[in-house]
Amino acid sequence: MKDPAFLFYSSDFIAGTMFMTDEQVGKYIRLLCAQHQLGPLSEEDMLFICKTPDAKILSKFKKDENGLYYNERLEKESDKRRKYSESRSNNRKNAKSKASKSEDKKDTVDSYEPSCDGHMGNENRNINKDKNDIEIKEIVSFLNAAVDSNYRASSKSTKSHINARLKEGFTVDDFKAVIVKKCNEWKSDAKMSAYLRPETLFGAKFEGYLNQMERKNDGANAGNNTKIRAGGTQSGVAGTNDPKYGTLY
Repeated sequence: MKDPAFLFYSSDFIAGTMFMTDEQVGKYIRLLCAQHQLGPLSEEDMLFICKTPDAKILSKFKKDENGLYYNERLEKESDKRRKYSESRSNNRKNAKSKASKSEDKKDTVDSYEPSCDGHMGNENRNINKDKNDIEIKEIVSFLNAAVDSNYRASSKSTKSHINARLKEGFTVDDFKAVIVKKCNEWKSDAKMSAYLRPETLFGAKFEGYLNQMERKNDGANAGNNTKIRAGGTQSGVAGTNDPKYGTLY
């Protein structure tokens, strides 16, 4: 039986489609649903939904060796869910097999439920870890694009600072807001630009940076009209949806 659903991370989808029109988003969702139900799509299938070639939508898909289109993130999420379902099914079969050998009905229930619940707990932990890794990569990619740096999302120090703020309830958008504010304030300052780094931006003063009033460009910055914003910069700095950093969906 075909799996009727797949995991959908709304925050990732919104970030990945930030600069699509409503019509493009609608077509994109239909293509994702078609791929989930039918598998990789032919060029004819893509055009049937898109009507005309659309580079922004097509950039979300890859071509396999047969020339069929597929969204890599959807492929991974579907595969993850399939393996999880198979694992739960096997757990139930093993639990029922053990239960049939037991004469105590209570023992049967006790041996069955923990097996399933334990696996579900592990799956939830894996999903949360995946989501956390995606958020860290998105934040670090946004910082690198804004300040033209090469910080690694895998760095223990960087992950530690970001996770500390995430545990306090701050969101990915909060991180982006801090990066934008401090870049607009410090990037043109030779001394302060050195502090556009994870340990400073995402440290103990994070909440203060987030809530500070954004400074207007003064005379010292009059010659530098570059204005960084959450989706990129007016002078061409890549935003979170730049192909250089991949797409979230």
